[in-house]
Amino acid sequence: MSIAARISVIAMCVVSSIASAQDEAWRGKGWCRIDYPPDQGPPPRLNLPRWVCGLTNEKQLDATYAVYEGMNPFFVSGDFDGDGKTDVAVWVMNKRTKELGVIILHRGSRAMFVLGAGNRGERGSDWRNRDQWTLYPKAPLARSSHEPPPPPRLKGDALWFSKSESLSYFVYWDGQGYKYYQETD
Repeated sequence: MSIAARISVIAMCVVSSIASAQDEAWRGKGWCRIDYPPDQGPPPRLNLPRWVCGLTNEKQLDATYAVYEGMNPFFVSGDFDGDGKTDVAVWVMNKRTKELGVIILHRGSRAMFVLGAGNRGERGSDWRNRDQWTLYPKAPLARSSHEPPPPPRLKGDALWFSKSESLSYFVYWDGQGYKYYQETD
């Protein structure tokens, strides 16, 4: 076996052992617990990416927030901060106040942002009245009659939220934090 092939095999073994150690770091904890009643199927939250499981455990989010599976889908992936890495937004419920909201996790910077879920913000502390959301891939936003011109230029993908037959708005990263751009009333 050539030296290059040996180095390649060693590198693969090291990467594999690091991945196994990371798996063990979150297995059985927090949002991504793998234990569930035997008479029920696995909970949808087990679909969260491994890096999300690790980050939520590291930040101990399970102590304050529970994954809210009442919204479909309950999480959305996109490059929200425009760094080229896939980030995740997850619907959550504040365990103490029972208020709903979204936590956005940036994969690259490992930063976390809580919108609603008991945190008072521009759109309130409880996002219970939203019943639709989706990813809005990075593209120009149309000018809204509810906001001053011009519409913001997106640095990454945005999230679109609405209440059926009512309000809709975008949540987007401006380089410092998350902002809102109202689409309809």
